Amino acid sequence: MRRLPPSQPRSPPPAGRGGAATTLGVVALALVAGPSQSWRVALDAVAVLGLIAFVFLVLRAGGLSGALGGAAALGALGAALLGAKQSGALPVPVSWVMALLAAALVFGIGGHILRMAIQALRRGILNQHVLLEAAALAGLSGGTLGLVLGSPANYPTAAFFAVAVMVATYHIFSEWLSLIVKTRSSQAVKKLLDLQPATARVLREGAESEVPLETVALGEVVRVRPGESIPVDGEVLTPREEEVVKLVAEANTTKEIAEVLHLSEKTVENHRANAMRKLGMRDRVELALYALRHGLVVAPTRSSVRA
Repeated sequence: MRRLPPSQPRSPPPAGRGGAATTLGVVALALVAGPSQSWRVALDAVAVLGLIAFVFLVLRAGGLSGALGGAAALGALGAALLGAKQSGALPVPVSWVMALLAAALVFGIGGHILRMAIQALRRGILNQHVLLEAAALAGLSGGTLGLVLGSPANYPTAAFFAVAVMVATYHIFSEWLSLIVKTRSSQAVKKLLDLQPATARVLREGAESEVPLETVALGEVVRVRPGESIPVDGEVLTPREEEVVKLVAEANTTKEIAEVLHLSEKTVENHRANAMRKLGMRDRVELALYALRHGLVVAPTRSSVRA
């Protein structure tokens, strides 16, 4: 497998986009919050606390102190902006601040989503990117209309821009979470692959030799010692089943094998049947040939036969 060189993204990495989008989302909620209406206070509080909680959970993997610090900083930023808005300390109207936030998020931080939406429309595909941009551009259009009209008293100019900000924020944040899940899954798979040993102990011609995994052929016997990882896929013969196969190949009867291993004849038959099933054998002859080919027993020489 050829390793590909790391790509150089033109836009900020997903982690940077996710953090920036979350920050802008908290800022937008703080600027459009309406403390005079209890239901809006509760709704804004739930949204802000949800974003802060998500940030804490994401940063938790890097350490508790960092997660607490990041969540606390985000909450303090939202509270400070809300206080500045209520005290009239903001130097510019809220509607204009929200317009800048929405434009920065939709066309800047979330610009890659806009490009993907355009590409999808060119291909005649209606996906989540197209739906996101439709909602975000609708919010921008409504807010821009409010600015053109001079922000009438009963027209929700800032709220329109907040819609664009929040829709884009949650989409970008979901990309961030998806990246984290994929990264951790890849790391888990890599750890599993690292558990596979580089060599295997193969029984060839009655002798055990350690060879690279690439040289292990189909049908060879691989021995695994207690506590070791299994190097290749295959059917695993237990030590007792291997003993039974060896004694069968030496032409011992079931009764004789039972006496040697101090087992019942029924248990010996079960071990033999399990070994034959795992090895795909049909009778004792095939089992004996298998043992001879793989060195479980040594074939008698001519001199030993004459004797």
